[in-house]
Amino acid sequence: MALHLVHHDLSPAVKLTDEQEEALRRVAEGNRGEDLQASVLEVLVRAHAERLWLACDCRGEGGRPPVNAPCRRLGLY
Repeated sequence: MALHLVHHDLSPAVKLTDEQEEALRRVAEGNRGEDLQASVLEVLVRAHAERLWLACDCRGEGGRPPVNAPCRRLGLY
């Protein structure tokens, strides 16, 4: 499954690199390595700044890809 940043209408915006995808998956699984967190933070900051959503290329109910909205507040303030 490939991860992408998409616009609210689900049109493609950015395909994440293999390294970014791996970092997102590993952090979601509980790995808290600094290098992984830095990579994930880079993705989330970009998504937040450009008002993008995170989607995978798998298909959910009705043939639409599952999406997640990055949190509005990243704890950077």
